[in-house]
Amino acid sequence: MSEISKLPDKEAEANLRKATYLSTKAKQIYNEISEIRERLAPLNLGLEPLHWHFLFSALWGDESGVRVSQLIKNDLEELIQKESWRAKYTKGLPIAIFSLIEYGRTNLYKKMLQNDAFCTFEGANYLGKPSLLNPDEVYEMSLDKIFTNMAENLVNTPMRGGSLKTETDTYMDAAKIRGSKGLVIYSHEHCQMLAPRLHVVESKAIEHDIKAISLNGDCILGIPPGPAGIRLGTFMDNLKNDGMGDTKGDIRIIDNQIDHKNNTEWRVGVDFGSGYSKYTVIDRNNMVIMQKSVNSGIDYNSILELVKEQISNDKSYSLAITGVGSDNPNFSNLWQKQLTEISALINATKSLFSKEKEIVIVDIGTQDVKIIKFDGIQPNPWINTNKSCGAGTGMVLAQILERWQQSIPTMTFQKLDDLAIQAEKSELINTTCGIFAVTNVISALVQADDKRRNIILKGVYHYLATQAIKLLPSNDQNGCRVVLTGGLANHKTLRAIFEEKRFDLVDIPNNLHPHFMVSYGAAISI
Repeated sequence: MSEISKLPDKEAEANLRKATYLSTKAKQIYNEISEIRERLAPLNLGLEPLHWHFLFSALWGDESGVRVSQLIKNDLEELIQKESWRAKYTKGLPIAIFSLIEYGRTNLYKKMLQNDAFCTFEGANYLGKPSLLNPDEVYEMSLDKIFTNMAENLVNTPMRGGSLKTETDTYMDAAKIRGSKGLVIYSHEHCQMLAPRLHVVESKAIEHDIKAISLNGDCILGIPPGPAGIRLGTFMDNLKNDGMGDTKGDIRIIDNQIDHKNNTEWRVGVDFGSGYSKYTVIDRNNMVIMQKSVNSGIDYNSILELVKEQISNDKSYSLAITGVGSDNPNFSNLWQKQLTEISALINATKSLFSKEKEIVIVDIGTQDVKIIKFDGIQPNPWINTNKSCGAGTGMVLAQILERWQQSIPTMTFQKLDDLAIQAEKSELINTTCGIFAVTNVISALVQADDKRRNIILKGVYHYLATQAIKLLPSNDQNGCRVVLTGGLANHKTLRAIFEEKRFDLVDIPNNLHPHFMVSYGAAISI
């Protein structure tokens, strides 16, 4: 390095010893901060990491590194003294964060605050137990000893070197010790340093019984708040509610009027979807009376009015709502329960598959894919959702159908499925972007003859299946017992591809169409 920098050897050595001394002093203070946090864990310090990007920063070898570390320690000790409630904090939602993307003062940060979340552990800055030199001896010891210590810490720093699986175990243990209930990963999938570690981190979280969610963004531009915010909110709702939604007393609707009784004959679950909205009516024994689907559009008030018109007025019923429009304030006096889609899916699965020891729900919606794994050993299901907006979702097939109907108005999803199942092979789609997938497929369909169109369509189904399978736990990606839900779940081509990939598809009982699993789960929650 001295030759590259054109520095005299003595000057270069002096710079190295100074950087080593300052780095050692800063890391000593940093370890003292970690000891305070561990001793008082869980400790509510807010949601911004203590040393954001410190692990990758040159500050370790600079005077400012010592100064910043000492300031943080002083502020922490003063904060604990003034606000003792932060120590041994038991209220709210304790979570761990692994982030390479700044997220403070963003909509995602606000979403976490709204859910009363607090951070107990920041993995991106976790040093583990570094082997530190005696700073008073740095200027006297041999260069070999300095380089050996430097190499040792580079190899053993969690999430950076050495055995990734072993160090990830250390990281998860540290998160659990500090009381973390869930793990939020703010990631950049295209980062060469981070991408290989993400899958290991999520897999290890499962092994350590820590629910995890990975929100993808860009190192410079950050994370788009829309889809990421929806996924983050659902994730935290599940951590807080353990699969159950919020209640609003004993309310029923009779003759389309609200009444305060709880002996209703029917229960109605409405699932507001981005493409289609569904509702299911069940009786007191959870048997399906009615299940219907309508185009969502943008006026969800009219959907509720339509549901009320189609349900017989001589029956009293209670109402539960879920989905993308369920938080509409105009509905606040109409429902008995409002819950997330994942909570509704959990309810439905527990009711319909109570005898299954291990089963995986794969729900492919218009704009998202939800994976829920039930394992009899674990008290709570494992959850994952798609990371990239629109990628691998039903939106791809929906937009292909919309374009096809411009020339053939009678084309339907069923007909697309019938064409695809005729193909003997697939023309695979190689993209993680839903927009590019649609563009590429439509361009190919325009230029193709009938036979190749079938092959292209089958490739779309292969794409949907492959993207969903990537979201499964690693040990289930080569086959497991799966329940397909969502509007595409009964498509012959999709089911055939899952079976070709050695998945055992389980049918839904009680004559329930898979498109209505979420609305059914909402209904039985009342």
